[in-house]
Amino acid sequence: MNILGVMSGSSKDGIDASLIYFKDEVNDFTWETVSNFEIKLPASIQQLLSITADDSIEQILSNDALYSAFISQEIKKIQENFAIDYLSIHGHTVLHLPAKGITFQMGSAATISALTGIHAMDNFRLQDIAKGGVGTPLAPLADNYLYKGYDAYINIGGIANVTITTHDSILGYDICPANQVLNYFAQKLGFAFDNNGESARIGQVNNALLQALIQMDYMHLPNPKSLDNNWIQKEHIPFIHSFGIATNDVLHTYVHFMVHSMVRSVKASKCKSVFVTGGGIHNLYLRQLLQQQLEQEKIVLKVPSTEIINFKESILMALIGFFRVTKRSNVLESVTGASSDSIGGSLYLANGK
Repeated sequence: MNILGVMSGSSKDGIDASLIYFKDEVNDFTWETVSNFEIKLPASIQQLLSITADDSIEQILSNDALYSAFISQEIKKIQENFAIDYLSIHGHTVLHLPAKGITFQMGSAATISALTGIHAMDNFRLQDIAKGGVGTPLAPLADNYLYKGYDAYINIGGIANVTITTHDSILGYDICPANQVLNYFAQKLGFAFDNNGESARIGQVNNALLQALIQMDYMHLPNPKSLDNNWIQKEHIPFIHSFGIATNDVLHTYVHFMVHSMVRSVKASKCKSVFVTGGGIHNLYLRQLLQQQLEQEKIVLKVPSTEIINFKESILMALIGFFRVTKRSNVLESVTGASSDSIGGSLYLANGK
């Protein structure tokens, strides 16, 4: 079956999609990439994604409908050249408060299925949260089934998360805010993002900010734990602003904070190798700093092909959808802290069939 995984990340810089062919076999499966797609977001759509939980319910749902229509239009373009059996959609997270049983992503599989005529899935976190889990990260599924052979896996997206495989069970959690913070401050300098980390490289560490970030309550919470984009936008970024330091110094300091947090995570679990993906690894200053600090800890850094770096999360979404269709557990209690694994996801059948 061909499943199109669609990932709308918290960085708001685009949508990644991967069409994956899966063949279900007895107690196993095989997979191959048919094609990958980058969907650029026009300014009007980026504005839709700037919605927060403080906006009215009507405004949030209105934006959701418009965003779902945009995704549908882009999927129809892919349909012109490729057969798609299922869509597996991770929308843009507006609110994620698992302790209150709340999670909401814009990008409705129900709407997209109706507009494209393709069976579609979304809402993969909610059942896990109902079972007492934090609903994230989802990445350990791909790490366990698609990219075996490493002690740890870090994905540097809008939020950096980690999967640890050195224990009897798979562990995972959100490490710290990442690209969405770097992008925010790069935009203050007139750039969409900090290309190769050039703006960060010329800055200086502000020790007061660095220590305040390291001492944040979240950094010392026990696992499992996850971050909420709304908290990052409303509290974390304003907290950084409150130090009143130059933007280049903010970027420089924040890269050091991210690297410190990532190294701390894998070092604590006595990992000897780490597989790193996500857009953040294209930041050459961050990558060099991470390489240096991992080498000091005698931890091997593996950076895969550009295709995997850029599309691992959309490939993950295709895998999660495949597991949903074939009734395999796709959200793991060892990662989220739920009472049991889940076969998560709402499935909408197109045309009532």
